[in-house]
Amino acid sequence: MNARDFESIRAAKKAIRAEVLAALRLLTPDERDHGTDRAFAQLEQTGAWQRAKRVLLYAPMPVEPNLDRTWARLGDREVGYPCIADRDLVVRTVTALTQLQPAAFGLREPDPGQTALLDPATLDLVVVPGLAFTRGGDRLGRGAGYYDRFLATLPPKVATAALVFDCQLRDILPIAAHDQRVQMVFVG
Repeated sequence: MNARDFESIRAAKKAIRAEVLAALRLLTPDERDHGTDRAFAQLEQTGAWQRAKRVLLYAPMPVEPNLDRTWARLGDREVGYPCIADRDLVVRTVTALTQLQPAAFGLREPDPGQTALLDPATLDLVVVPGLAFTRGGDRLGRGAGYYDRFLATLPPKVATAALVFDCQLRDILPIAAHDQRVQMVFVG
């Protein structure tokens, strides 16, 4: 890819991020909660969810699907949450939401003093955040590449899914070679 193509993709991504963030900020808390519940119910119907013993979730930002609402529906699954270590994501086992603490970028991450490392290769399912998605699984994140680098390291057996709101769906997204897709997109 030449420099002009790279800059064109980068500019298109920036515009979509701004547009989607503006739309997400317009959602009411009730719309966000109902959308989360609808998307999560679709995920629960999949074989990937039903077989999963180890699941990676993420602590949502205020505009994202409220995955905190899903804790009562996790059953006996082992749950991991990501945390940033240098330029990478590491996974830690979380047994209660109280083990999440404020961290960089306004996120909540597992408290290292209360949680143990979890080998990402042992995960069965990863729920992936993002700003925009296509129904086919193309994904636009926030731009730092943490999840792209992380997803690229997972073995093929690990299922990947996204829970999204209607305003996050796009017919097509500008994609670069390093961008990682998700296998399933559930719209609430």
